[in-house]
Amino acid sequence: MTSSNSSVVPAPISVGENYDLWDGKMRTHLRSQTLWQVVENGSNPTPLPNNPAVAQLRFHTEEMAKEGRALAIIHVTVHNDVFIKILNLKTTKEAWDKLKEEFQGSERTRRMKVLNLIREFEVIKMKEFEIVKEYSDRLFKVVTKIRLLGEELKDQRVVENFFFLDLIEPLSKEDH
Repeated sequence: MTSSNSSVVPAPISVGENYDLWDGKMRTHLRSQTLWQVVENGSNPTPLPNNPAVAQLRFHTEEMAKEGRALAIIHVTVHNDVFIKILNLKTTKEAWDKLKEEFQGSERTRRMKVLNLIREFEVIKMKEFEIVKEYSDRLFKVVTKIRLLGEELKDQRVVENFFFLDLIEPLSKEDH
């Protein structure tokens, strides 16, 4: 029997490669399972009152189960080499934070990645014999990386960069 909440689990990450993409996929997946808040805020269900009603018991039990479901999803979506690093952590939030620290680095490291990507975005030029599709793919790949790191990059700025095709990079003597 299949539950209405069942879905295909995202592919495991391989030893932390492409963490930012995995992070984006997992956020979406956990939101679809109504579990993202457990990751973000931890699991803190309201204590049951004395003599709780059946509905209160049911709700409390479901809230408590969310922690286990969210942690199980994280466990099955990471490679065994990564799983070892979070195996003994008790909460989903602890596991998520550990993975983030391990593969994204500190806030300072994240900030440096963002600055490097923004610099790359600002200097990206269409090559002389490059078709527009190739150029747009390169440009949007950088934009996506910036956004995956949590940095806001306005669409207007992306469009401005895209349509400044007069900044075509001429071929160097080595390219001829």
